[in-house]
Amino acid sequence: MKKLLIVSFSLAFAIPCFGQEEDDLLNQLEEQDSNEVTYVSATFKGTRIQNLASVEIMGKNTLEFRIAHRFGDMLTETAGGQTLFGMDGPVALDLSFDYSLSKRLSLGISRTNIQKIVAGNVKYKILRQTTTNKMPVTLTYLGKMNASHERNIDQRYNDFLNRMSFVNQLIIARKFNSSFSLQLNLIHVHRNLVAFREDQNTMFALGTGGRIKLNKRVAITAEYVYRLGEYAVNQDIFKDHLGIGVDIETGGHVFQLFLMNSFSTNEAQFVPANDRSWADGAIRFGFNVSRAFSL
Repeated sequence: MKKLLIVSFSLAFAIPCFGQEEDDLLNQLEEQDSNEVTYVSATFKGTRIQNLASVEIMGKNTLEFRIAHRFGDMLTETAGGQTLFGMDGPVALDLSFDYSLSKRLSLGISRTNIQKIVAGNVKYKILRQTTTNKMPVTLTYLGKMNASHERNIDQRYNDFLNRMSFVNQLIIARKFNSSFSLQLNLIHVHRNLVAFREDQNTMFALGTGGRIKLNKRVAITAEYVYRLGEYAVNQDIFKDHLGIGVDIETGGHVFQLFLMNSFSTNEAQFVPANDRSWADGAIRFGFNVSRAFSL
């Protein structure tokens, strides 16, 4: 009987202590959960808005293949019905592969038929926006090196260094809610070869892009590039880049359809030397199609 009483008293004291320890453990787990960092995803649906690179990097060990196509002028004096509003061309074509080594780092290679440029790029996500707004923006760096393999028609490419150009970008973006994202691109372009001796080899520009999601699969996009400073003697013939489009997601593909006034897709070309204007009817229909593969 005495032994039974001792066991009963022991259990009576042990059960509250165990319950207290369990509550303390649950509180610790809840505190740990509250300290876990959750990052904002899908600020933009793809690694490009249209021509402009977005802050996005595909998932780890993911290969993205992208086809970028730009048709000819739609509404100039020599276009219209005669060229099926630019569908007859001439066209610009860019093929690219980007491989993500991690969620924050990717390497890529691309080739455009405009001046036969082959480009290599590295992209790194420096900061990531959090759901708690402890970090309010995403910051990504993009570096690109271009080299042309165009035939040396007028001896301008005798020196291989003259074939090269470089692009650096700091890309800052914020996803304000599930439907609206906004981005700013700080762009630096250096061209080893320029048209005139008085031209500047280095120039800067500000790009901005946005996305408004209409439903689960469709979004409206827009982007604009403003060129800074006096960098060319004939700068008045060049125009700022402007594009308006729509994103359509279908499973593993993302279709981006848009109207823009730029012919090329490479920043070293369309940022400093775009000679097309919306006001002159030099509007071009274009599209990007991307496909992601998990490797």
